[in-house]
Amino acid sequence: MNKWRVLSITSCLITSLAIAACQAKVETVTPQTVVQTPPETPTKAPEATAPPQPAAPPPNEARKQLPNSIAYYMDGMEKAKVTENIIYKTLPDGENLRLDVYLPEEAEKDEKYPVVILVHGKARNPVNLKSRGMYVTWSQLIAKSGMAAVAFNYRLSTFDRTSEATEDIRDLIEYVRENADTLQIDKDRLAIATYSASGVAGLYFPLKERPPFIKAMVSYYNWLDLEHMRPYNEPDVFDKLNEFAPITHLQHEPEKLAPMLVLKAGKDSDQINDSIDRFMKLAEEKKADVRMLVHPEGDHGFDFENDDDTSRELIKQTIDFLTRNLKEK
Repeated sequence: MNKWRVLSITSCLITSLAIAACQAKVETVTPQTVVQTPPETPTKAPEATAPPQPAAPPPNEARKQLPNSIAYYMDGMEKAKVTENIIYKTLPDGENLRLDVYLPEEAEKDEKYPVVILVHGKARNPVNLKSRGMYVTWSQLIAKSGMAAVAFNYRLSTFDRTSEATEDIRDLIEYVRENADTLQIDKDRLAIATYSASGVAGLYFPLKERPPFIKAMVSYYNWLDLEHMRPYNEPDVFDKLNEFAPITHLQHEPEKLAPMLVLKAGKDSDQINDSIDRFMKLAEEKKADVRMLVHPEGDHGFDFENDDDTSRELIKQTIDFLTRNLKEK
């Protein structure tokens, strides 16, 4: 199959997502048809102190001003301290890649915070995705929960540019760690959170190289294997592409993986959900520290598409997971 056919098959993610849970340690949370559409664009604590949670989440005030905000709101989270548009890399064509850092409102200059790196997926308008409402409000929520967040832009396109995307993500992590003191970040306590089409590139470094400073991984409605690509590629081409698949690196020394939380949308595409199910089956066989939470009636992008109690509960559990693995010493 030629390159343009591959691009049309792989350009991005689609529909829908639920709360049941499956793990390598399979858990079930209280729950609340898969729609096949063309795959061009998505449619629609132990010792650590847990972040304060409202008994009943108030209306998401941030959503009123910022489109595509996540469904969970904590009072005052929009007051996070933000440093925007720091250049972390200049491409050969002269384009600058930039990052934003979010810190807690009460952050003092001598404090350093564990950090969550937010790896954006694709969107219908791919310009400046780090400033899209979902990444801004995720970052604000993380900062309100006592951690730092980094949102950034990089070269995510289609699978033919995965190597460029992984290179940018590696350079971003290197920049953050080298400038940790200035950014007020604890360089030895990082988590990676990937969304939608970013899973293949965003999880490559922590799954393949497993550096000790990566303490946790979060996967929101990602492709976790690439079997859907096999019929459209020559075997040697597929083998090269498959080297980037998250499931490929789950097979080797799974006991050395950082804890991982996988989130799945009940109404997502067959391709995405089948890939997640295969990944979780292998994780269970390998006894890897991987857990899955499902929004049974959720769409692809449920954290901002579905403003319901199930989305809020899953977001809360994600913050709890990050808090446990980043803030505990």
